Amino acid sequence: MAYVMPILLLAIASTIITFAWYFHLKVDNLSVMSAIFMSWAIALLEYAFAIPAIRMGSKVFSLPELETIRISLTLILFAVIVTIVFKQKFTAQHLLGFGLITAGAFFVFSATKVPS
Repeated sequence: MAYVMPILLLAIASTIITFAWYFHLKVDNLSVMSAIFMSWAIALLEYAFAIPAIRMGSKVFSLPELETIRISLTLILFAVIVTIVFKQKFTAQHLLGFGLITAGAFFVFSATKVPS
């Protein structure tokens, strides 16, 4: 459970932050300042999940491993959200590019040890 909970919380945080970054694009006639404030409000909720995830996760993962998990989750969840919510095509090139980025996780996890 010590390994699962940080990943679950990071997945929730990644989903929330993806909406904070992009949801304003779904709202027509929204000023830039309104989009900023709306995004900040959503991002504040993201911190409620990200900070506990990082604090818990740092006990079982190294910081580079945690960041790799976060980035990998963000890429996966972004692909799902952009396809379902924004109805944009996710091509084989996007998949390959994200796959290569995520493949870097192998090197991070094979190179680091959890601090004692």
